[in-house]
Amino acid sequence: MIEFIPIFPSPVFKIDTNSNFKDIRSDLINFCYSEKEKDIKGINRSNYNGWHSTVYTNEEKFKKYKSFIEDHLKVSLNKFFGSINKIGQFKLY
Repeated sequence: MIEFIPIFPSPVFKIDTNSNFKDIRSDLINFCYSEKEKDIKGINRSNYNGWHSTVYTNEEKFKKYKSFIEDHLKVSLNKFFGSINKIGQFKLY
């Protein structure tokens, strides 16, 4: 007997952010390139042959982007998992 048990599923959420994203798109792209110029090496995560920034979710320079991400995550997660009052229930790296 062979049984498939999805122990480590990898759900993927596609979120339409176009209506709000255009307001921060250019700024976010410039922010990312600027951070890479400041720290060419970056950190090692799951970025084989790529670049990964340091983690700065609590830094002032990242707050507007973090807020954008959290707002869209909250709406999406509420849709699939019911009411989530605090995004803090999920760890955002």
